[in-house]
Amino acid sequence: MSRGTYVSTYAEDGVKPSIHVKENRKHGGVYDIPSRAAFRVKTPYSILGGRLNAQVYRGDQTQWDNIAISVLSRRGTERTKIWEAPKGFIGSMDVEVDLNEVLYPSGFRARRDYEVMFELMANEKNDPATETGVESIQLTTDIQCAPNSLPALSLGKNVVRYRDDTPGTRKIKITHVWRERYDDHPPLPPERAVYPEDGQTISELAPTFSWSVAQDPDKGDDITDYYFTISFDPECRWPISTTLLAPTGSELAQWKLPKGWLNRDATYYWKVKGKDSRGIWGEWSKPFSFRTSAAAE
Repeated sequence: MSRGTYVSTYAEDGVKPSIHVKENRKHGGVYDIPSRAAFRVKTPYSILGGRLNAQVYRGDQTQWDNIAISVLSRRGTERTKIWEAPKGFIGSMDVEVDLNEVLYPSGFRARRDYEVMFELMANEKNDPATETGVESIQLTTDIQCAPNSLPALSLGKNVVRYRDDTPGTRKIKITHVWRERYDDHPPLPPERAVYPEDGQTISELAPTFSWSVAQDPDKGDDITDYYFTISFDPECRWPISTTLLAPTGSELAQWKLPKGWLNRDATYYWKVKGKDSRGIWGEWSKPFSFRTSAAAE
């Protein structure tokens, strides 16, 4: 639980459910101010969706006994209710909610955190009002990442930690490929966007991107491939699609974007990096930007 208001836990008072309405909080003789328990999920990777599984308990079915669940909007200014206790329900109930459409109600835009909040209310006759609450909660989050974005091992001491909360014994094998290089330097990032130029507005939705050739510091090494990505994010931290985070498969400093990915009157960001003839990838170029016109085709 990342934060809570007017709630108590089993660890604090030994009363179940695990999270419940805090007693001695009457207002006008009724527990009419909702108790709130919030759970925040945060990750360095783009969140694509997920699901909520919880077991809740409702002590009575009066208007003062209620359980509701909501998700904070991406801008953090409003909440969307995703579940509420049905009328006539008393006792325990399993709740499962698909978060995919809740996190992205107007289409795909990557986010890296979200917050689920439980609002609990209890009838005054249940004093102490501890019969309404949350018995268990599980948040499953789907993320998007690429092998190239994961941490690499470096010279010296490295610690790799594995964690698994499932019960029972198991065997785990972690394999990390290590390639020693002493006389090789990676290609330098491409310095310039040729087309679209950085900040340019274009009138086509399937352009052929081109950039200045990546230079390799090692004599005799050639550039054999490029890695390309395009994003809505100014830092290109996530692609429009995983399909658009991939090698071009060519030594040419250009790549044609297929139709169907770009929208009119929108701003995009892209970057590239090169690979040399020894199979070493260089660093990414700085992100370049361009905009499609309202009449682009």
